[in-house]
Amino acid sequence: MTTKLDRRYGALVEVQGSGSLVTEEQPQAMVIPMEYFLMGYGLYRPTQSVSPRSPLSPTRISPELLSPENMGLKLKPIKTRLAL
Repeated sequence: MTTKLDRRYGALVEVQGSGSLVTEEQPQAMVIPMEYFLMGYGLYRPTQSVSPRSPLSPTRISPELLSPENMGLKLKPIKTRLAL
């Protein structure tokens, strides 16, 4: 997967409590935190047909609650090796 990322624009992060392989072990553990994280930066707006797992709209959420720390996320970069 890392070979397909453009290193200028992409980075991997580790989210505590979602397992080592998020997409295989607990993919649902990433949906709502990532929605809130992106909403906090104005990069995501849910459509009218939002999923039942994320019923809140951004107009009802206080902006200070959308920070990664307030959502219980501890994001840190994953160190990767460069093969030159």
